[in-house]
Amino acid sequence: MRIVLVTTEYVTEEANFDGGLANYTHRTALSLLLLGHEPVVVVASDRREVLMHDGIEVHRVPVIWYSPLFRYFWILGIDWIPASYALNREIRAIHRKRRVDVIQYTNLGATALFRVSDIPAVARLSSYQKLLDEAYEAGRTLWVKGHQYLGQMALRRVDAVFGPSHIVGEAVKRDTGIGVELIESPFPQDTCPMDDAVYREIALESKGRDYLLFFGTLGLLKGIKTIGDMICRLFHRYPDLCFVFVGKDFGLKDCSAIEYVRERAGVYHERVIYRGRLPHGQLYPIIEHARLVVLPSRFDNFPNTCIESMAFKKIVIGTRGTSFEELITDGVNGFLCERDDPESLFEVIDSAMQVPSARCAEMGERAHERTLELAPDIIVKKLISLYSRVMDTDRV
Repeated sequence: MRIVLVTTEYVTEEANFDGGLANYTHRTALSLLLLGHEPVVVVASDRREVLMHDGIEVHRVPVIWYSPLFRYFWILGIDWIPASYALNREIRAIHRKRRVDVIQYTNLGATALFRVSDIPAVARLSSYQKLLDEAYEAGRTLWVKGHQYLGQMALRRVDAVFGPSHIVGEAVKRDTGIGVELIESPFPQDTCPMDDAVYREIALESKGRDYLLFFGTLGLLKGIKTIGDMICRLFHRYPDLCFVFVGKDFGLKDCSAIEYVRERAGVYHERVIYRGRLPHGQLYPIIEHARLVVLPSRFDNFPNTCIESMAFKKIVIGTRGTSFEELITDGVNGFLCERDDPESLFEVIDSAMQVPSARCAEMGERAHERTLELAPDIIVKKLISLYSRVMDTDRV
């Protein structure tokens, strides 16, 4: 079947190639291709272009986010309306030339607002705006209310909604009454070429010390403030430990995220090592050599960062109540701490640092085994079954 995957992020886009949605969509498209289907990606972009990437046809669609009018539409919380219209206009153009069997929309950006009504459509919960806004402490501005309303409206436009996390699915059902089918994210055991140049730089900068790793977006949502508020105590407890941060610095309210961490590290600030956004080939060696991976998110949705780390048999420290417990069994294949609690995070890291190497290896194996349950031939077949069901539904 021919499946159009509509997304606000993709690995071809410089602005968001490393985002969770971008990598989920890419892995799903590759998996569909390997199973004999024809995925077509339609992505919000700053230009109009059709290209082939990894054997997948990608349609870049210019949207309002990249225009001078963005600021005014954004303030009103209605910038998603013209963006959805533009993305769906592109789908109609594809459909006129080659029949599209089914559309998969991301809920981010309310891409299904102007869904093509004569093509079966599903939406994937890549997140949930209400929970995101709460985690970002966004308040109740016009922008917040507008985006939350449009997001819920878009979910009502599709034939079925699915997502990888019970927590997010239950929140959506509670607020909207829409049932959400659980389909976890596919994860192929990556074989991309490794480039250890950045890892070797970090090894030199850390002077060969062990390091803990955070990677992803550095900001309030992902718990950077929580790390900062306990890092001085951690460095004092472990004189030969460094902390490596990799990813886009989204900032906090009054400063950059990495500036906050370094300031809180005090006299130990030189043991905070930062690298920006990296492609997977450069990121994976850094994950592979980390002592622990620390991901204290305030909110998450079956995070790729956790899955990737577990695939490398790393012990991950995540937060309770934020979907990490759907991947991590506390004390078995990783550890969980309390959200927004520097004391809890410190205590869990301290306990994890004391785990004997033999038990660490055993926990790492169990972490890896959990990621094998996300093999594309298991997960994507569930997705194809959902597509088939909505295609078989009588349409008005």
